Amino acid sequence: PVAEIFQTRGSYEYEGTPRQAKNATPKGWFLQDAWAQGVVIGVIASPDHGGGMGKAAVYAPELSRKAILEAIRQRHTYGTTAAKIALDVRVKGRLMGEKLPASDGTPVKVEIHATCPGDIDRVDVCRSNVFVYTPQVQGKECNITYLDNQPPKGPCYYYVRVIQKDGEI
Repeated sequence: PVAEIFQTRGSYEYEGTPRQAKNATPKGWFLQDAWAQGVVIGVIASPDHGGGMGKAAVYAPELSRKAILEAIRQRHTYGTTAAKIALDVRVKGRLMGEKLPASDGTPVKVEIHATCPGDIDRVDVCRSNVFVYTPQVQGKECNITYLDNQPPKGPCYYYVRVIQKDGEI
């Protein structure tokens, strides 16, 4: 249900992404490539073999093995490069990772709350592999509501990327 968007080797978000993994992923094998093919997959990050870089975040209703595994299966997850960034993203009021009916073209509300250990440089909202909104943000915390007034009809997806001034994502 999830894949690593970041690990010690770097980012696997898309070709040309900030902190891209070097010599590890051939063209066509990044996460955006999978999403463009209709693969429904959430993200985590992991320090696996390098130690220290990458954090997996999971929204679970309680701190138990069963609840955490179920939350991972539901894609209620995100990943960070190393910083302990708290991120809550809701699309049409639903928690990140949830599937919604295909768009009928009516406006879509994306709500973002982020709390970061460092100052935020920018927040990017991506719809179906196209960055559609980058609001001005200052400080270590933000509450943003983005109204996508022209979503395409049919299947689409949204995700949010927060980048701190120190380069942590």
